[in-house]
Amino acid sequence: MRTLLVVLAGVGLVAVAFALAWPVILPWLTYVPERLTAESGRPARYGLTTATEVWVETGDAVRLHAWWVPTDPAGRPPCDAAAIYFHGNAGSIAGRAPIARSLALRGLDVLLFDYRGYGRSEGRPSGPGLVADAEAAWRFVVEEQGVPPDRVVLIGNSLGSAVAAALALDHGAGGLVLGAPFPGLPAAITRHAPWLPVRLLRWTGGRYDAGDRIDRLRMPLLVLIGERDTMIPPELSERVFERAPEPKRRVQIDADHNTLIGHPTAWAAIDRFLAEHLGCSS
Repeated sequence: MRTLLVVLAGVGLVAVAFALAWPVILPWLTYVPERLTAESGRPARYGLTTATEVWVETGDAVRLHAWWVPTDPAGRPPCDAAAIYFHGNAGSIAGRAPIARSLALRGLDVLLFDYRGYGRSEGRPSGPGLVADAEAAWRFVVEEQGVPPDRVVLIGNSLGSAVAAALALDHGAGGLVLGAPFPGLPAAITRHAPWLPVRLLRWTGGRYDAGDRIDRLRMPLLVLIGERDTMIPPELSERVFERAPEPKRRVQIDADHNTLIGHPTAWAAIDRFLAEHLGCSS
């Protein structure tokens, strides 16, 4: 009996220590930023020769590094619309240059920006911080570039899907495209570590639970799901889609987490979405 009590006490101490350390562990697990220099942050280095480097200031005075990529004249006719791209939890905008180019070739102006703590952007990433970053990106496109809200399409992938969805719930837009969305970080973590007592842990603004609130969405939605995605399993993305109101469409793609955005089937689905809801040429 004494040995059992010692073991239980030890387990309890470990659980308490883990719970206390959770606010430190969570950011370490969630954010994997790549930092850029003035040289490595130039868009021309990645083939975006017509792009302009811009700095976007957030409501809490953090400067975000971004590229404004105009419609590519070598592509389809301009459709007088803009896309804001919200990337995932790792890397920087440097690795998303092909996505910006593909959108520009589809007749869109594109804002590609790094969250705080990523690329050349100031600050440190956090849940509330990334929400503020998304708001700043929105203001840049709508207020500074003069794009009407209903001519803006929000495109988010992985963690960026939660950031884009949170913005979409507070603003009108022409459409929302989500790659590998999830209901919230607690659900995603439970899927990989069901033994973790996630309901008992302290979540200080980093739940990223817009997927759980997607029933309040008031714009067309396209959900892209990787059938071989082990990071965000298809069933999590399905939960987001099922909760969303019409009009909505989901496309299942023979891709894993890292090949979902950029897959030809994904681009075909985006083409159809842009043609149907923004009148872009397909």
